[in-house]
Amino acid sequence: MDSKISELTNKIYSEGIEKSKKEGAEIVEKARIESDGIMRNAKIEAERIIQNAQKEAAEFKSRANQELKMAAAQSVSLLKQEITNVIFDKVFSETLKKSLNETDFIKNLIKDIVSRWDSNSGSLDLNIILPENKKEEFVDFFKSKSNSVLKEGIEVFFESRMTNGFKIGPKDKTFILSFTDKDFYQFFYSFLKPQIKDALFGGE
Repeated sequence: MDSKISELTNKIYSEGIEKSKKEGAEIVEKARIESDGIMRNAKIEAERIIQNAQKEAAEFKSRANQELKMAAAQSVSLLKQEITNVIFDKVFSETLKKSLNETDFIKNLIKDIVSRWDSNSGSLDLNIILPENKKEEFVDFFKSKSNSVLKEGIEVFFESRMTNGFKIGPKDKTFILSFTDKDFYQFFYSFLKPQIKDALFGGE
């Protein structure tokens, strides 16, 4: 009886040991498989991160190069613009201001415009506006009977806000023509700027 109990006990023990070993081996194998999977996934993720980082670095480098090229081109363009402006100011702007500050030049210009102004009624009905600081220089000119500037319907006004040139237009104020240094500057600048730039930089 005791031997049977001992035999049964040994059998149960052996089976338990065997089962434990088997389960332990299965657990170890499962852990190994999971570990391999984790390592494989980690490697894939690491490669993906590296590839993305390399791609982003390449894109950043490309954008940086493009921005540097654009900045360089803009700097060159601004420099050319500045040089063109300086040349225009030196060659033309100073001469223009000087001419528009010369009373005789303005007188002749006014006479020429008035003589060419079309009037079907015979009365021009014009307003001429001049700088207040030039009033003394123009009063005698307009009062003089020896010139035909002040035709019937023409009135002369002086404006303190003006510094040079003159303005002329119909009395109904439907429009007004301005002949100040700023007006001439804008007109000639838009016309001459491309030519000056082409002469300086060969049309680049």
